Amino acid sequence: QDLITCRVLNTNPLLKPNELFLNLKHNQFHTGIGIAGILTKPFSTTFPSFKEQVANQAEYALPTHKLVLLVHGHSAHKNGVYNQMLAAKLAEMGYYVLRIDFRSLGDSEPNADPSIGRTIQQDVQDIETVYQFACSEQCRQLLGKRLTLDTIVAHSRGVIAMLEFAMTRYIPNLINCAGRFVSHELYTKAKRRNPNWEKDGGFYCNAVRHGQLKKTFIPKSETASAADVDTLKFKQIDQRSFVLSVYGSR
Repeated sequence: QDLITCRVLNTNPLLKPNELFLNLKHNQFHTGIGIAGILTKPFSTTFPSFKEQVANQAEYALPTHKLVLLVHGHSAHKNGVYNQMLAAKLAEMGYYVLRIDFRSLGDSEPNADPSIGRTIQQDVQDIETVYQFACSEQCRQLLGKRLTLDTIVAHSRGVIAMLEFAMTRYIPNLINCAGRFVSHELYTKAKRRNPNWEKDGGFYCNAVRHGQLKKTFIPKSETASAADVDTLKFKQIDQRSFVLSVYGSR
């Protein structure tokens, strides 16, 4: 029996013709709707026949079985930074692309424990949900095929979750966009943002929730979950995985 439940929603008017708005729920991890995401199908799937797909493959590659997962960072969401543009470009190249909201952000369900906040382990569970969805019967029924989670592209805090996940599952390609090398410097950043954050037990920031920017409390334990990670252990990730690190000054 599949642990994954997939629900297709029709409540997002901004979707492109090759996009689906999904809720993915893992019955062991989630208690509500699960995680929200937008699945971008290869652009070539919009052609009505295989003959037309072949005729246009120089511009729009034929559909593959490969899934690319895009994950966001701290207080972000599925449409943040480069995610929409990257999903569109990869879809032209024949990839399936899923960009998700981690729990407590965007359109996903709340944290498992609001007093603890969004932990790295919780993020890993959300990525595991996508991994299991890709190879599930639910995916086959939705898309006509099962997929392979081929690549994860992660930004900032999401990089830590991606690398933690890669300690347990083999992913061929891991793309690190501005991941933090020295985790404990997050404590310095938190103190700079709010000098009383330890006394207050956390700090407030603005985050998108169900389409609106809302003031959100970030418990100290949420920061600690990422700040206490020993990044040296990521040397143990499967040596078959290709890792690309992307950094910039602006």
